[in-house]
Amino acid sequence: MDEVPLTGGGRNAVSRRGDSVLRETGPWAAAVHALLRHLEAVGFEGAPRVVDSGFDERGGEVLSFIEGEFVHPHAWSEEARPGLGRLLRALQVATESFLVPADAIWRSWHGRRLGDAGTGIGHCDTGPWNVVARNALPCALI
Repeated sequence: MDEVPLTGGGRNAVSRRGDSVLRETGPWAAAVHALLRHLEAVGFEGAPRVVDSGFDERGGEVLSFIEGEFVHPHAWSEEARPGLGRLLRALQVATESFLVPADAIWRSWHGRRLGDAGTGIGHCDTGPWNVVARNALPCALI
């Protein structure tokens, strides 16, 4: 199956192969995968899933592709903004029970002072370029 480059990705090269997104990774991948698996386990539907081991044959990260569109470069409509708030609140609630692995490594701009369950974790970059929409309403964070 062919890989198709995806636009965006910021610091990372991102591509799609079938129903999977492939992206470069780093030492933080295990912590991110633990969080994503936790989100799946508690029923949070607004995030990609880790596919199989989470890594491809080259060592890159493999996550599920979330169908939808982006409103970027535009802002969210007045009708969509409450949905974004609900999505972010659902993420916060879903992460309250996440136990951060003792050996967790996070990217340098977030993940500081994590450790105790009950604190919740935020996305740290919820601009319209990182929120998937369906019918112009937010449905998932990437």
